[in-house]
Amino acid sequence: MPKHSAADAISPAIEQTRRILLEPFRWGAWLRYAVLGMFVQQFGCNANFNSSSFNNLIKQTPQSSGFAAGPHLPEIFRNTAWTAGLIATLIVLGVLLIAVHLYIGSVSRFMLFDSVLRGSCRLRQGWARWQAQGLRYFGMQVAIAAMSFGAAMVLIGLPVLGIVLAAHKAHSDFGGGSVGIIILLVLFMVPVLILLLLVAWMVQVLAGDFAVPIMALEGAGAWAALGRAWRLALAEKGGMAFYLFMRLVLVIAAAIIFGIIGVVVSLIFLAPVIGVAVAAVVGGGAAGLSWTPVTITLAVVVGLALLLPLLYLLSLVRTPGTVFFPAYAMHFLAGRYEPLSAVLYPLPPLPTAYAETAGDTTPSLLPPLPTDAPPSGVA
Repeated sequence: MPKHSAADAISPAIEQTRRILLEPFRWGAWLRYAVLGMFVQQFGCNANFNSSSFNNLIKQTPQSSGFAAGPHLPEIFRNTAWTAGLIATLIVLGVLLIAVHLYIGSVSRFMLFDSVLRGSCRLRQGWARWQAQGLRYFGMQVAIAAMSFGAAMVLIGLPVLGIVLAAHKAHSDFGGGSVGIIILLVLFMVPVLILLLLVAWMVQVLAGDFAVPIMALEGAGAWAALGRAWRLALAEKGGMAFYLFMRLVLVIAAAIIFGIIGVVVSLIFLAPVIGVAVAAVVGGGAAGLSWTPVTITLAVVVGLALLLPLLYLLSLVRTPGTVFFPAYAMHFLAGRYEPLSAVLYPLPPLPTAYAETAGDTTPSLLPPLPTDAPPSGVA
């Protein structure tokens, strides 16, 4: 079986992506893979739409409107209890949404692996099949996130707190005479933060690219599969380091390419939306409407209703990348992990003459008897 290097695995991954999405081209396949891509997040292509033109558009809203972005908050936000309740509700909803998204993404990662490996995406069957392993993977991701947060607090939070307390004890503040302290904080935090992010990313790659196939093909637990993936990495340190480097380069390249396309698609999608929103704000102000719990809830619901199709549209644009990265990991891992190699590179069927008996479907690797051989048991 071929044992591809990180560079050699690119070509078969591209070929597999092309076969899945273009031979033949089927909109249904693209749409289903885009659903999985919304939750798996193979690479980041987030765009920032905080443009000066949009800010100017907001500033031009009539100040007499109850929706106006003036220096004074709307009356409802001056109610401290109501504002605190709103913030607490948003925080709770945000945590719940993140947890739900992470769980769906955990199951979707197995569905994507199975779909790319077999070249067929079935959402309903895949969801029913991979929920158990997805739940295990979800638990491991939550634990890794908690450990990452704890490491950040210990390696960054405590030293920064110590520096700040030392500066305060020395009667320093963060005014003009404390530039050196601020520079010291930045010089300390930036490299430590980069190191933590790099380690967290490496763990996520080991989990998503190598532990998921082990869990899917062997039914192993999440931590056991991650341990197997770590041992595979240690067995070939140079090749694994090169794989991580190539994958990072490919992620950056994909983020740039699909990010540019996503910005164009988003602007086309958002142009009429912004126009309608401005018209609604102006019309609502002219009608005497102001920010109330009802109008705020309505604005949130409408915003979410517009955000979901935009996210799906961006995922549809990124579908080739969604398929490519699991295929790339498979072709790199297959030569180092026999169960995956057996599925990804199946042996060609043996001739029927190699079968031991007509009733035995397991082919024999022994050569057939010659035609003039004596019957069994005859010397």
